[in-house]
Amino acid sequence: MSEVVFRWVIGIGVAAIVLGGGVSLLWYRLMAKIFGVKRDWKRILTDKGMMTGIIERAFFAVAIAADLGSVTIAMIVWTTLKSETMWGSFLKFSKKEEPDWNRVTVGLLASLGSMIIAIVAGKICSGDILVGSIETLRVGLFG
Repeated sequence: MSEVVFRWVIGIGVAAIVLGGGVSLLWYRLMAKIFGVKRDWKRILTDKGMMTGIIERAFFAVAIAADLGSVTIAMIVWTTLKSETMWGSFLKFSKKEEPDWNRVTVGLLASLGSMIIAIVAGKICSGDILVGSIETLRVGLFG
């Protein structure tokens, strides 16, 4: 397996999807605990939010690795669109005219954490970080 392909497998498959999913979930749970947001944790893995996170991290990791212009703006727009589409659920949980601001904050911080993971994964794919470590791992596994 070539170094470039191996970097992409590690960046997208391991960093963005596998580790990113676990780290994002832990980050979300920490933020929910800090802000006092109640959540049914048994449903979390079947939630569409988990799949959305996997897709967004993989997409933005590829965009960063490919050095596409304005990726930061796209990340901000994506987070805004996600928040806008979830506005009804923020209102539903508050049972008032205005949203549950703690849920809004947790949602935004969870998205920010997910985007940071996508940045790291993209930088792994492009070879900007962990180059020596990944090459050592590749040689150790595949010779």
